[in-house]
Amino acid sequence: MVGSSLTKQQLLDELERLRAKVEQLEGLQREPRQTEALLRATLNAIPDLITVHDRDLNVVLSNWHGHEYVAEKWQLGMVKCYKAYMERDEPCEPCHALEVFATGKTMRLEMTNPVDGITREISVYPVLDSSGKVIMVTEHVRDISRRIEAEQALRRSEAALRRAQKMSQVGSWELDVAKGERFWSEEICRIVGLAPGNNLAFEAFLERVHPDDRDVMEQGWQRLQRGESIDQTLRLVIDGKIKWIRGIAEVELAESGQPARMSGIVQDITERVQMEERLRQSQKMEAVGQLAGGVAHDFSNQLQVISGYAEEILSSKGVDSALRGGVQEIAEASARAERLVRQLLLFSRRQVVKPESLRLGEVVTGLMGMLTRVLGEHIHLDWRPGNETDWVWADKGMLEQVIINLCVNARDAMPDGGVLALAIEGAVLDADALSAYPWAKPGRFVLLSVRDNGCGMSPSLLETIFEPFFTTKQPGEGTGLGLATVYGVVKQHEGLVQARSRLREGSTFEVYLPVSAREAATGDHEVEDAVKGGTETILLGEDEDQVRELAKAMLERAGYTVLSACDGREALDLLAANLEQVSLVLLDVVMPVTGGKETYARIKKSWPEIPVVFMSGYRSDALQMDFVAQEGLKLIAKPFGRDELLLTVRETLDKKRRA
Repeated sequence: MVGSSLTKQQLLDELERLRAKVEQLEGLQREPRQTEALLRATLNAIPDLITVHDRDLNVVLSNWHGHEYVAEKWQLGMVKCYKAYMERDEPCEPCHALEVFATGKTMRLEMTNPVDGITREISVYPVLDSSGKVIMVTEHVRDISRRIEAEQALRRSEAALRRAQKMSQVGSWELDVAKGERFWSEEICRIVGLAPGNNLAFEAFLERVHPDDRDVMEQGWQRLQRGESIDQTLRLVIDGKIKWIRGIAEVELAESGQPARMSGIVQDITERVQMEERLRQSQKMEAVGQLAGGVAHDFSNQLQVISGYAEEILSSKGVDSALRGGVQEIAEASARAERLVRQLLLFSRRQVVKPESLRLGEVVTGLMGMLTRVLGEHIHLDWRPGNETDWVWADKGMLEQVIINLCVNARDAMPDGGVLALAIEGAVLDADALSAYPWAKPGRFVLLSVRDNGCGMSPSLLETIFEPFFTTKQPGEGTGLGLATVYGVVKQHEGLVQARSRLREGSTFEVYLPVSAREAATGDHEVEDAVKGGTETILLGEDEDQVRELAKAMLERAGYTVLSACDGREALDLLAANLEQVSLVLLDVVMPVTGGKETYARIKKSWPEIPVVFMSGYRSDALQMDFVAQEGLKLIAKPFGRDELLLTVRETLDKKRRA
């Protein structure tokens, strides 16, 4: 052996050193493979597509999502990204990878693949060498279809919620107590009159609360802070107008028992409050009308006696002139009282109605001459009849009273002169528009508007104008029944009247009457030139003793024989006992025991050839009065005069004789 010889131990040590060196070299070789395996495991764990492209747009690295596109058809490093993923032969336009190679900046975008129709979010990152040069790009592609669908569903849900809140006029709010963050929906901002904003200050809302309701608001807030729920009604003042809202709120408590989150709704109930107020007003008017009608009915019976006997005395010969003057005063006072009673009956809808088919425009035109005189030269009357169908089924005298009352009211609102405009047009009102007027039926209406440019009225005054005995005139200048009469007449005709007014800007009254489907009557109406009596026998049924005796005296003075009964049952007994003598039956509509309607039904069934005439002071029950018009019977309204009674009786008897 040349050179120094090695001992066995030295040889073993050298072999161990060489083995360690080999293991070190093997370890260095395993580390890149482990790193690569770790990288691939990490990439494959990501549920998105991760790819690396070189400058030639070859796919040089991909996780297993990329292999779905590449591995089965192409080999990595030999397939272009646009070929593998988009099935194109040329790079996409624009190519975002090439743009990152050019700029060195990261890009993010969303793209819908025309191949599979899936929308993906793409993030493109540059891969730099040690000198900062872009040598590759990495693309992170995430399927966001479900997210987009969820976002679209959320947007649809939010839009539906906004529409629902807008239609129901309900807004929502939330408060995170710990963070002090508030959320207000768009609708609540609209209700309150604030610009939309998720963290509007509570003070901005409080400023709009009516001063008289702020204590209620503060008490509600204190209850919420104690963890209690609230339900309260408040008024807001927005641009000088009152708006009613209902607020409901509840509290979510933290584990500590302290409020953690508050949420609630705010509903605009202005329209409902106004409707309820109109309904209360209507109910109040109905109650007052019943009272007024009852008083007027009883009073009309007394007036019938007073005016009837005054007329009898004045028609008698040999009455002392001094006494005649006093009786004349009684008669004139009775006439004035009768007009007042008729106004009360008109308001209360208890006045006897004699409807016919009328053209409302012709009724107004027929009053033009009188209106011109009543209004005076300082009022310019502008009448526009319009071209609409204006047939109504109504009592002409009552309609004239409505028109005159509205025009006189307008005149009084323009003491220094002005313009009074009357116009007729058609209108269609549905159930919603008539919700506060339950007596009116949806359909076509004739609208008569009466507009002035006078002093106008305040909102508080406007709420009370249709109440009876309410007047702004000086004592002695008005009864306060003008507009109340208008209200009662229109309601009795199943219509409605509305008023709009502003101070110093005038007022407009709108009268809606249902369009009539009936044709105008064309029959002849005979009128006797003079009131005549007769010798026939008349059966009189009337429960008021004084009225019965007065009517009996009027008829007997005219030559008739009168059989009188105090109710319907007695009248039927008398008729059965004196059937051959009785030529006509005169009945009150409302009587005890057996009323006028039932009495007439029995007469019509057993003795249809005997004519019946009715008397009535008021419309106490539509069912009791409607049969009179339906049967085409004569009706005498109380209080009546001697001539009216005798003329009606004579006409009925003569008509029977001619038949």
